[in-house]
Amino acid sequence: MDGTQTEFSIMVPGKPQQKGSKTGFIVKKKDGTQRAIVNESNKHAKGYQQLVRMYAAKEFDGDPIQGPVHVMLRFQYSRPKNHFYTGKRADTLRDDAPEWKTSTPDVDKLTRTVLDALSGVVFRDDAQVCSLDAIKTYRPGKEGDRTFIAVIEMTQLRDDNDGLDAYDDVPDEVEDTNRSV
Repeated sequence: MDGTQTEFSIMVPGKPQQKGSKTGFIVKKKDGTQRAIVNESNKHAKGYQQLVRMYAAKEFDGDPIQGPVHVMLRFQYSRPKNHFYTGKRADTLRDDAPEWKTSTPDVDKLTRTVLDALSGVVFRDDAQVCSLDAIKTYRPGKEGDRTFIAVIEMTQLRDDNDGLDAYDDVPDEVEDTNRSV
């Protein structure tokens, strides 16, 4: 082995945070020059990104993966109180409680936060991510928030026949079905 892992997974406790929009403005210095200041709209994003990076650095052995990678992310949130019955059944999940978290934060912005945190630790750059699965759900019961992260080198997936063969059936060119009448 060349000192590089080909598979990696961690569980990061805590509420997943999204990288939101950035706001920028120009500040004039005393000497008359100007510089741009850029602020992240979510003040918790940086701390969450550092937490993910810390867990990844602690668990990942070796040099960052150099080739293409497949990333799987599961963002899990605690359920709000209204997902449970009240009174004696306060620990019982309501029958109509949703499985999926369809409110903010957006899954693509959560993904961006995690991929940026893993860059330079698990893989060189997030541009190496060629395949991505990301879901956002509620935890069963009253467990706390967490993020599950798995990274697999794409060549490892092909070698293990782990399901990417389904992509082989997708045609390189798609027939134009939008013909004008």
